Amino acid sequence: MAKGGSGLGGGGNLQGKEGSVTNVSNIQDMISERASFVTEADEVLKVSRKMNDLFGAEGQITQFQTAKMSGALAYYDSNGNIAMNQKYMNLEGMNRAYDAAVKSGFHPGRGDKTGIQAVAAHEFGHALSDKAAAKLGAADLEGASRTIVERARAKTTHKTNMDFAKKISGYATYNFAECVAEAMSDWYCNGSKARKESRAIAAVVNNILKK
Repeated sequence: MAKGGSGLGGGGNLQGKEGSVTNVSNIQDMISERASFVTEADEVLKVSRKMNDLFGAEGQITQFQTAKMSGALAYYDSNGNIAMNQKYMNLEGMNRAYDAAVKSGFHPGRGDKTGIQAVAAHEFGHALSDKAAAKLGAADLEGASRTIVERARAKTTHKTNMDFAKKISGYATYNFAECVAEAMSDWYCNGSKARKESRAIAAVVNNILKK
């Protein structure tokens, strides 16, 4: 069961119209199969290194995988795995898919990063919420994400969580977990040029997880 992911076009951070992964098969270890897509695997590992350096996120990831799936670009599952859709494990294909979602308002822009990095950063956002759950004593990823979003919103002038999420992306309005994941992707890709709401979430995540 996927905890969260990325969808296509009007469909999701890589998950599909309802933000859910369907028909997953042929899961492979990304590192052992790296020879099949060296450049693309390295793009995911770039994100891993940065997230680990900043938040110690790597320990939250059980395995990097690729999978044949429909309705999703990637997902983070209940066992702590990040999986990328094999169909889009090429730079041009993922860039096209991601940019189409950005154009529709579904995802934040990727700045000077690749679509693969943007998608991987989103999935790491889920992993960070999972990590925060333990620190916060939250029941689950969604509960931790709600705390993160509400603390971040309190630093802005937004009156509601929905108004806050809308400023990040369309997918960020699905639930609290996707709001955090979209914000972390925006922050990773755009840095100081990321939306202020995304930067507020990144600051809260850092405050919770700082070493």
